[in-house]
Amino acid sequence: YAAELDASAAGYFWAAAAITGGKVSVAGLSSGSLQGDVAFVDALARMGCAISHDHEEISVTGRPLHGIDIDMNAISDTVQTLAVVALFAEGPTRIRGVAHNRHKETDRIGDLATELRKLGAAIDEHDDGLTIHPGELLGTSLATYDDHRMAMSFALVGLRVPGVAIQNPDCVAKTYPNFFRDLELAVREKN
Repeated sequence: YAAELDASAAGYFWAAAAITGGKVSVAGLSSGSLQGDVAFVDALARMGCAISHDHEEISVTGRPLHGIDIDMNAISDTVQTLAVVALFAEGPTRIRGVAHNRHKETDRIGDLATELRKLGAAIDEHDDGLTIHPGELLGTSLATYDDHRMAMSFALVGLRVPGVAIQNPDCVAKTYPNFFRDLELAVREKN
């Protein structure tokens, strides 16, 4: 049986394209995927990225980003990833509909807000999400709260901001033990 790739994991690489202005193609996923998180590319498109769908492949090309207002209830595992992309957008991004994220591996709203502020962004925390106001970003050490999605999302900031360090990076082993190796390979291929 052929199994689809993990759409949540693919989101980190599509986000990398958005942040760096590069292009990332992920084979093994299509717009007809059974996984809801493939809709993450629609959020990136709303922010300004170019998206192309081939048979069993989705590509994202980074373009100048702008903030959006989005309900992410159906794709809540990608909230941290979109929040990191929002750091590089013109204008604020409001993420809604994810109050349940406070009860995941960590408080994925409150703890995310804390770490994004350390990077230099202004954050408004809401019961059901947060608003990210981009600012001048600073390299810093970011806590993961032993949450694999926090670690993988925060690593993307380091693609553009020097001096970003991820505390407890091994927590990615929960879902993607080779994440940092694969991210490094993807960056090398781009250069």
